[in-house]
Order: sequence, then C-alpha cells, then structure tokens
Amino acid sequence: MNGGRADERGQTAIDFVVGMGVFLLAVAFVFAFVPSMFAPFFAPGIGDPVTADRAANYLAEDRLAVDDGVTGELDRDDVKDLLEACDEDELQSVLGIELRNVQVELYAVDEEDPSYSCGPDPGGSVTVSERLVSLEGELKTLYVRVW
Repeated sequence: MNGGRADERGQTAIDFVVGMGVFLLAVAFVFAFVPSMFAPFFAPGIGDPVTADRAANYLAEDRLAVDDGVTGELDRDDVKDLLEACDEDELQSVLGIELRNVQVELYAVDEEDPSYSCGPDPGGSVTVSERLVSLEGELKTLYVRVW
C-alpha cells in the first residue's frame, strides 16, 4: 500500500527545527533593528536632521535669497521682514515646521553675537544645520536649530 519502507522517509523533524530556527531569527532581527531605523524621525524631544537641513536650504536658496538666481546671496529686506520682526508662529508657518521648535540666527563670520535671531532658546537635544551666505557683500553664517 505504502510501496516503500518506513526508513525511507525524509527528515521532517530536523527540517522543521531548522525552518523554525531560521524563522525565529528573522523575526528577532525585525524586532531588533527596524524600530531603530525610524527612531531619529519619531523620537520626542530630539531634533530632526532632515527638517533642519530642509529649513536651512529653503531660507538660503529661496525665501531669503535675492531674485537674480545667485545662490547664497540674501536680500536685506527679506531678512529684516522675517528675522528682525521675529514672530515665532510666522517663522514656523513659513518653514512648515509646526510640531517642533525652531530657531534661526544669522552671524557675521568673525562675530560671537548674531546679527539677526528669531525663535526661542534651544533646550534639550538640538539639531543644527548651517549655510554660508552673503548679505550685502558681507560673509555670514545662517544657523537653523530644530528641537
């Protein structure tokens, strides 16, 4: 009926153990490493490097830049409108950052005090993105801090 002998069966018990071992290792890997891949983007109280970099690029190349297409050259009137009149809610709205705190400062290269500053003082872990820009021929550093 069976046509074969009982000792010609495959090694089902060993195959099952090996298969379950590989499966459990794969599940353990997923639980151990996948959450840490997304932690920098979702952890509360930690600055977001993507947000800080995007905000610095937007300010230096679009929002505060002169209209003649020169990268890194800032328009004095735009800088005064946004940073001198410092409305923190408007700054967050302009940058599209509503769930995090943001501070923007513009320093002359050889000075310790900022020429312009807008936003609260940082607290906790801060992510900083900086751009070297020019304002009326003077070299300045634009800092964007997000936390």
